[in-house]
Amino acid sequence: MRLRGYSERTVDTYVSMLSILAKYYRRSPSTLSHQEVKDFCYYLLQEKKLSNSTINQMISAWKIFWVDILGNKWDGIKIKRPRVAKKLPTVLSQSDAYRLVTSSYNVKHRTLMMLTYATGMRCEEALSLLPEQIDSARLVVRIKGKGNKSREVPLPED
Repeated sequence: MRLRGYSERTVDTYVSMLSILAKYYRRSPSTLSHQEVKDFCYYLLQEKKLSNSTINQMISAWKIFWVDILGNKWDGIKIKRPRVAKKLPTVLSQSDAYRLVTSSYNVKHRTLMMLTYATGMRCEEALSLLPEQIDSARLVVRIKGKGNKSREVPLPED
């Protein structure tokens, strides 16, 4: 997975998913059938009430294990991926954002909160931001986001 450019977090998640699957059946994942994996996904969805995103992660982890590790073909395996609901993010109002920013007396924390709110950065993006990613002359911030995707966002003058 690392050779394919997966993030460390994705690798950890997929390994964890396969570990949970193995513990559930008390067997190595290499001995499991596709029907057992389907049944486990159904169990996670119906009994454990886990999200569709988690089920999709399990299916992705299983596919990488089945194809890339065990060298099997994926053709003919009918595991349907549940649809993930697309929902709009909750955005702070200007007054809520102002109260949040002014609640800290630490200049660094205030600046980071203002920058995060103004640019719409994810927390992880803001925490990994380096000074050289801020182009003050052009008023843009170069952000390295999820999946090592880069983007530029405008930086407010204030």
